[in-house]
Amino acid sequence: MALSIKEQGLIEPLVAVARGEKFMLIAGERRWRACQMAGLTKVPVRIIKADERQITEMALVENLQRQDLTPLEEARAFKEMLDKGYSREELARKLGFKQVWRVDERLSLLNLAPKYQEAMTLGLISPSQAFEISRLKDPGDQEVVFRKVRAGDLPSYNHLRRFVNVMVEAKKDRALFALPKKQDLEVVARWEKALDAVTALIVKSFFPEDCRVLARVIQGNAQVNLMKIDLIIKHLNLVKKAMLENASRQEVVRINGSEAESGVSPAPA
Repeated sequence: MALSIKEQGLIEPLVAVARGEKFMLIAGERRWRACQMAGLTKVPVRIIKADERQITEMALVENLQRQDLTPLEEARAFKEMLDKGYSREELARKLGFKQVWRVDERLSLLNLAPKYQEAMTLGLISPSQAFEISRLKDPGDQEVVFRKVRAGDLPSYNHLRRFVNVMVEAKKDRALFALPKKQDLEVVARWEKALDAVTALIVKSFFPEDCRVLARVIQGNAQVNLMKIDLIIKHLNLVKKAMLENASRQEVVRINGSEAESGVSPAPA
């Protein structure tokens, strides 16, 4: 910034308010320091009238617009503005956010136990992973997910979100651990048989040479068959999603069962 200002001058003026015979800088501190490094003795300054609330607002917004601000620094600045009486909606509007959830997402990082905040700062987990972990209020639950992320057991964001969703549900929904009804077991058994049959049929019918023929020969109802395959894939993806959620539930049940048997919480990393 100092080199740029030395070459082109300060394009955007600093902003200050009068305080008696002196002036208080409220926006542009980094530019002001860069001007000093560039050797400038005079810079453009815009003098405004503002009350304490407006001064605080401008200073915080200026700080939040820094490109080098970490997600945690943003979260703390958001919290500071809320503590000064701003609503989440006002804050989102001041920052140019169209959705309030962007404010909530950053604030949730403050729910992380300090060691996981540090893990995010050190790059051991990404901000999106940290956000998902922060949805769990209990540090022991955060520890479980953190360990699984670091072990590679939750390789994608969808895996992570699905697992955290189940853990959140487990805290408020006892049905997660309820014994299945007879009709539920019948549904599971029916789908297991159907998947076994479909798998056997596809494996038995598939030959690599068939794919080459289907791709080359200009005959048959290609478009109709594509629609049929898309329909099959669409419904199988729905079944896959349900079964992935089920696998996450089983894992949470297993973890909770292990903790109950041992009578201890997960050890810190």
